[in-house]
Amino acid sequence: MHSFEYYKDHVPIVQVAEALGYELNKKAGRNPLEYKHPDHNTIVISNLKGRQRYFTRHETENRGSVIDFVKHRLNLFHEFYNKESEGINKVLASFAGVPFTSPNRKLWLTEKKPFDLNDFELRKPELKDLLYLSKHRGLNEETLQAFKPHILLVKARHKATTDIGFPYYLPDRMNAGTTDSNEIVGFELVNYLFKGHARGSNKSEGLWFANLNGTGFPPKVFIAESAIDAMSFYQMFRQKYQLNQSVLLSTGGYATDHQMRNFINAFPESKLYTLFDNDLAGHLFDIRLACMKAGKNLEIAQKGDIIQFKVKERNFDLSKSEVSLINFRKASGIHPRIRALKATGKDFNEMLNERTNQQYNRSFRGR
Repeated sequence: MHSFEYYKDHVPIVQVAEALGYELNKKAGRNPLEYKHPDHNTIVISNLKGRQRYFTRHETENRGSVIDFVKHRLNLFHEFYNKESEGINKVLASFAGVPFTSPNRKLWLTEKKPFDLNDFELRKPELKDLLYLSKHRGLNEETLQAFKPHILLVKARHKATTDIGFPYYLPDRMNAGTTDSNEIVGFELVNYLFKGHARGSNKSEGLWFANLNGTGFPPKVFIAESAIDAMSFYQMFRQKYQLNQSVLLSTGGYATDHQMRNFINAFPESKLYTLFDNDLAGHLFDIRLACMKAGKNLEIAQKGDIIQFKVKERNFDLSKSEVSLINFRKASGIHPRIRALKATGKDFNEMLNERTNQQYNRSFRGR
């Protein structure tokens, strides 16, 4: 974890605000900037000596640095934490690791370099280039062949190494049969001892996706926190869920409101399946998506081991161990076309490797 002073220098308030769904009010002028949220308050952001500061209209105490911004909205990030400072650190650590570009970049000062596809050398992979995925992540040849058209080898021009890249696109390309590399807005990158995003990637809006259905609206869409989790799920459950006729997506970690709205709007008639991690944050992602699909405002607060929900004029509490989409549906009465699928371990890649190890051990004992 970095210090709070580090975060003040490296995480713009606008990066966090836009990830939460705040939108720039261009009519309000360029300096300072006014951001509005459809469900929350209006904030004003200014630059002071290289750092951004904000204040909230009609809330005197809700102002200050990016630390204060996260502190006053900590419940919106759905991070598990024991102390407030731990929660703030978790949120900002995730943003500090994701270089940021914004469609409103020209309207505010930042040292962050926007995503530029010319900064990278790209080539299509062969199976021999994907040994990290096969040897270390347990993905077999059949799975890699199915997803190879949706993977690129990415070498940043300032680096000597080449990474496995999962290209991000904006939602207007999601139900097209083909994609053009010129439309890439970022990369989810993996390699030995490395996982992250390419510099400047549009993490707040872009998504990796594999349309195995070809063209048109698929009957089912599956959303994971990483491309590797999505591919692991495919390998285990391809036939059970008819995945060859589906679309699989990755949010690349923390699922932003923009990303969720993007794939809801891109596939309005498809049934949505979530593959988020089997932990508190993953269950809360399911619940956020369900409310967004149903068009319902959701407020969440945490007090010790209790998660407090407010939705559709209903207030109810669930303990951390009780939080799930099923229990939320029972308490809220909201029933959108979303189903949450959970791995037996933390995530589906962990589940895949556990199954592989069990099969190997059984085979070894039989000799």
